[in-house]
Amino acid sequence: MSRQSGMKKRCHHPVNRWSECSCAWYADFTYLDPRTQLRRRCRDVVGQFVKRDEAEIALDELKTRLRKGLSAKAEPVALPPQSDDTVASYATKWLAFIPLTKKASTV
Repeated sequence: MSRQSGMKKRCHHPVNRWSECSCAWYADFTYLDPRTQLRRRCRDVVGQFVKRDEAEIALDELKTRLRKGLSAKAEPVALPPQSDDTVASYATKWLAFIPLTKKASTV
């Protein structure tokens, strides 16, 4: 494992063909958790990268996040809701679309 610096692929391709396959890279390393002061093991997906150098950069970022006490995955950026797509706008469109001859319980 030291030859691969904590990265490997879990695919059926031989190691000398890893630069050609598009399978995901996986991390497998231990680190010291700053919150509990215990050794932890990280076995997580690094991502799908074409080159090993790109995967090593992502692995270094992952190791940095874990050593700082952050979660392994970065929190997604919350998108602001669009004002046109609300439940009320869909309700008015739906009520305008359906025929009003049906009973209210079936609408």
